[in-house]
Amino acid sequence: MFKQLVWGKKKLLVTLVLLLLLGTIAPSIIGAGGQAQNSGPTVIMNAGDLYDVQYNLDGDYILGADINLSVYPNWVPLGGDFNGSPFTGTFDGNGYKITGLTISRWNENNLGLFGEVVHGEIKNVTVEAGLFRGNDNIGGLVGNMVGGVIENSHVTNGYFVAENYVGGLVGRYNGTTIVDSSANVSIEGFGNYVGGLMGGGQFGTIDNSFATGDVEGVSFVGGLLGGNANGEVTNSYATGDVLGDSSVGGLIGIFMGGGGSFYYVKQSYASGNVEGDLNVGGLVGTVDGPTRLENTYAIGDVHGNERAGGLVGLNRGGITHSFSVGRVSGDPGGLVGTNTGTVTASYYDTETSGQSDDDKGQPKTTAEMHDQNTFTDWDFTTIWDINPGNYPHLRLSGETEPVPLTVSAIPSLNNINVALGTELDTIFFPQEVEVSLNDGSKKTIPVQWDKENTSFDKNSPGEYVFNGELDLPENISNPNNLMASITIVLEDEVSPLEVIQVSDLNDIVVDLGTSVGELPLPSTVEVLLSDESVNTVPVEWDNGTPSYDGENEGEYIFTGELLISDVALNPQNLASRVKVTVMETEQDLIVESVEEIETIVLKYGTELATHIFPSEVEVALNNGMSRKVHVTWNEGSPVFDPYSSTEYTFLGELHLTEGITNPNQIMAMITVVVLPEEHTETEKPSKPVDEEPTNENTVDVPPTETKEESTDGKLPSTATTTYNILLIGLILLIIGGVFLKRRLLKVED
Repeated sequence: MFKQLVWGKKKLLVTLVLLLLLGTIAPSIIGAGGQAQNSGPTVIMNAGDLYDVQYNLDGDYILGADINLSVYPNWVPLGGDFNGSPFTGTFDGNGYKITGLTISRWNENNLGLFGEVVHGEIKNVTVEAGLFRGNDNIGGLVGNMVGGVIENSHVTNGYFVAENYVGGLVGRYNGTTIVDSSANVSIEGFGNYVGGLMGGGQFGTIDNSFATGDVEGVSFVGGLLGGNANGEVTNSYATGDVLGDSSVGGLIGIFMGGGGSFYYVKQSYASGNVEGDLNVGGLVGTVDGPTRLENTYAIGDVHGNERAGGLVGLNRGGITHSFSVGRVSGDPGGLVGTNTGTVTASYYDTETSGQSDDDKGQPKTTAEMHDQNTFTDWDFTTIWDINPGNYPHLRLSGETEPVPLTVSAIPSLNNINVALGTELDTIFFPQEVEVSLNDGSKKTIPVQWDKENTSFDKNSPGEYVFNGELDLPENISNPNNLMASITIVLEDEVSPLEVIQVSDLNDIVVDLGTSVGELPLPSTVEVLLSDESVNTVPVEWDNGTPSYDGENEGEYIFTGELLISDVALNPQNLASRVKVTVMETEQDLIVESVEEIETIVLKYGTELATHIFPSEVEVALNNGMSRKVHVTWNEGSPVFDPYSSTEYTFLGELHLTEGITNPNQIMAMITVVVLPEEHTETEKPSKPVDEEPTNENTVDVPPTETKEESTDGKLPSTATTTYNILLIGLILLIIGGVFLKRRLLKVED
């Protein structure tokens, strides 16, 4: 009996020890969200989960659903300056999309979905971005990346405004590999290293990737990549227009090499127009060091004041098996602007470029450029392809043929209704029409109407059709000879037209000593008639009020009489007016900044009323003065939705007076914030009938660092994990207690 009791107590002790060990070990093997640590990466299901990544920056994560970040209108980047350490884990988007990503942190660096990544891996994700505003190292996906890989990842719909190292996907990098990725964003950089996909860096590799947005910067500006040292670009392209100062290229701003190894740009192209001052190229602005461009081309127009080339502005490396076709102007070379390197087996179209130099690329006619036999020793089996009547193109996935711009369609114009007996010469025909081009864009083109070959009879009622010939620029052709068309309708009784509005004119600034005859007063103005048509009419100006004196500084208001009596009545005696300012200027007046407009905060469900936007803004000039100028606002980004709580950005185009320029394309900006819904119903409230937009303006944005509140009644993931651990421990203790009691009772019996 004694032995049985001792043996029973021993078994009981062993059992309790095992239970206690199990209770201790079980919580440690339970990961966040109740998943075992060894079972795979943490699944991210909502915006709060994604926000929580900052608490474990070396973890492995995978998206399990599309994520909307509009609940964080000023996103806190994951890793970097905001979290004290970089992200070093892995992030798999799993084919899902992240939307509503916006960042507005003017004086801060390392901004993106991820602020800073060191030897991490990001793949299979699409980020739909909004407005990004920051200082340096700004990217839609990653602000600053060291090592690591980005694969099959994309950023769309963004508008980025920042200083240096700005890219649609990655701002700054060092030793990073980018594969099968893209960016479709517009970028305005006020500094250096600005690119459509990546801003700039070294020892990086870009393969099978592209960028499609327009890019602006100062130095080292490219449609795909601002600047690259000791890296390579292969099977990639860019289609956006590029504007900058120095080292500006349709694909890459500056491409450098060093250390004795050769670095390549291979099987890549650019199709956007490029404009700059120094070292401007259709593909690369500056090629320097042990580098080589191989199997590349550019088809965009290029303008540069010094060292401009259809393919490369300044070449100190090597170019082979490449071509260009765009018009080159300024200080031009057909293929290369200035060459101290090597150029072999490379050509340019002498007809479309307007150039004929033959010492840095061979000039060929358009017909020769369409002939495969021209391209000696080129690989038309695995690298190049060519179709009859066209230029060669690369065999890239998603590549389009380098077809010059052509007119594809002309929209119908509204009829012009006039009274019987109206003279043809008194009918105002539109001077411009908007045409559609083969690349999907639209362009306003002057038109010349044929008024001679017509059966028009002012005394015969009916419809008369007139055709107009397009006055196209040199870089657009009209192979189908499309023409504009408008119908004049002669009617027995037509209500007389009346002028109901005269278009505003920009103020004019002139130098001291400008005579009245030298004033750039417009000879015509646009007026809105009672039939809702817009017509351009002559105007006759007075001598100003007070009477103009160009020898004295001051402001003068000129009034212009509308010469429209033969076309419409002017019962209100409307007139055109323009302000002329005479001032002594020692330098060209340039816009340096625009006044900061306070953020507009709207309650959830409040419709946007455009009248709350100012029609004028104050700009600061480089001479220390400021002026009020007219501004027109765009439709905002993202598209405004009163039932979506997020931040919306509206950009305003400045309408400057004569004598003031805006070379940096500075724009006015208004931020509109829609506050979160106040009630708890899951459905959107019905649209208010009598509620007007709030007039409350504030620069404060709702706090963004707080974690997302659950809308489905669930606890946060951290709370859920703690709860699970405690529950498991409690269950094990209860089981142990019951087992112990039963064993004791059994022993006593």
